[in-house]
Amino acid sequence: MDKGMDATNIKASHGVGDNKHHLEFCPKYRHGVINSFISEEMKQNLLQIAQEKGIMVHKIVVDSDHVTCLSQYHYGCPSRWRYNI
Repeated sequence: MDKGMDATNIKASHGVGDNKHHLEFCPKYRHGVINSFISEEMKQNLLQIAQEKGIMVHKIVVDSDHVTCLSQYHYGCPSRWRYNI
């Protein structure tokens, strides 16, 4: 490991970094409409998309009015993948 490198950094062909993103999904006007069925469905959909795109999901938290997801993209991941989820 290079001097000064943290174990969480990811090496790519043109750089080194750690890309973590906090995503939040909210219904319009933040109405509390997310029940247990919708909660599980959203978790499964997010995990499936993450697996298809090669995205690491650290945590998914579901509340009655929003869903929060902490994810990490590969440093060399094309930007078009990040914005077309």
